[in-house]
Amino acid sequence: MRKSHRKLTPGYVLFYLIFSADTWRVLCGIILALLLAPQLAEGRDLGRGANAMLGLMLVAIGWWVSAWPMERWAAFLRRRMRSLR
Repeated sequence: MRKSHRKLTPGYVLFYLIFSADTWRVLCGIILALLLAPQLAEGRDLGRGANAMLGLMLVAIGWWVSAWPMERWAAFLRRRMRSLR
């Protein structure tokens, strides 16, 4: 059986990233970290390592919390794309 391989182009990668729920989940986690990390670190004497760990923890929490909404968002985008064909 012969498998067809799709040529890996920048357009294909961008298309895949836009319609992947994980891309949107990571983006939500990064936004959460950018918004909350400075407020949570304020007034504490945290070093670079502690600030980095706080940011990574907030990205992971945002990624986990946004699972259901971002799955729905990606499904909506895929449905819209199919309806445009």
